[in-house]
Amino acid sequence: MIHKARAWAVVAVLVLGAFNAAAEDQGQEPSPAKPQAALEHADAVGEQVGLTRFEFEQKLMGTACLITVFADNAKEAQAASDAAFAEMARLESVMSDYIQSFPDSELLQLAKHASEDEGDAREVSNDLWPVLVRSVEVHDATDGAFDITAKPFTNMWRTSRQRRELPPKEAIDRMRPFVGMQHLVLDHDKQTARLAKPGAWLDLGGIAKGYIADRALDVLKQRGLTIAQVQAGGDMALGDAPPGLEGWPIHVGDFPQDEGEAGLSFWHSNGGVSVSGDAFRFVEIDGVRYSHVIDPRTGLGVTGSRYCCVKGPSAFATDAAATVGCILDQAAFEAAMKELAKIEGPLEGWRFQGAEGAE
Repeated sequence: MIHKARAWAVVAVLVLGAFNAAAEDQGQEPSPAKPQAALEHADAVGEQVGLTRFEFEQKLMGTACLITVFADNAKEAQAASDAAFAEMARLESVMSDYIQSFPDSELLQLAKHASEDEGDAREVSNDLWPVLVRSVEVHDATDGAFDITAKPFTNMWRTSRQRRELPPKEAIDRMRPFVGMQHLVLDHDKQTARLAKPGAWLDLGGIAKGYIADRALDVLKQRGLTIAQVQAGGDMALGDAPPGLEGWPIHVGDFPQDEGEAGLSFWHSNGGVSVSGDAFRFVEIDGVRYSHVIDPRTGLGVTGSRYCCVKGPSAFATDAAATVGCILDQAAFEAAMKELAKIEGPLEGWRFQGAEGAE
């Protein structure tokens, strides 16, 4: 399958020359701002080398997950996507913090066995370990703006959004002792973890989807489908570019820009893209707009309209960075991106912050 995939790539390059020449003559150069037209262009190029685009969708991790592949037959595409979705479901069962759905998840077991006793550290699987390690690194690189121990604040803020009222200061103060990355103790030599504060709880909502999307993409590649995209909500893991295109067309039509304009478009392949924002998930309390995204340093939703898009070497890298972009101001975000690039590799981000008052 590997040799076959390479052969497709070579043929696609040969066909592309003539196809692009015709497209240029007609003024129809593919654009990421028109993703459907761009993919139809890829379909036409792919057809000439025996490739067809297939799309599959399932609901996982509380969101719609979409897999797009170019393959030479439907059976191969279906089998590969089924395997990729199965891997995503398996990893969700490891990393979920939803007691109702996954009461025995490995992540929840850390909270259930939280202890001040160093001897109560638990072995961590190869699935969960990289996410915990990276979460600590991102926390340090962002000066605490990213914090997977902020689950107590998240739960409280969800109730506040429903009631449309700020939580009492005493309620925030009561939860604050349970929040802090110092509670998560990792032993890198033994690959163990321990929550040192009974009552502490972990939430991987700002990083796990990207990691899981990457793992699903790995499954597709292992089955020979290197021209693939895995999307989990706002996080995308991207393989080789579709036939005839510079990359996968990424178009965020509602991304706010200056002077009331909207839209963000670019090509990207063999990497990740994440979009985070509060366009549809916010609440206004006393004339102030609060996001669903929590600032773990305050225990409250961040104020003002927030939107962030990040592209980089993997969805694992971009997921947390986009979350941070909805918390930090512009200067702090730029500083954090430089620090994250030392861990993740090259990152590029776009950020928007609107007024804090009601719109």
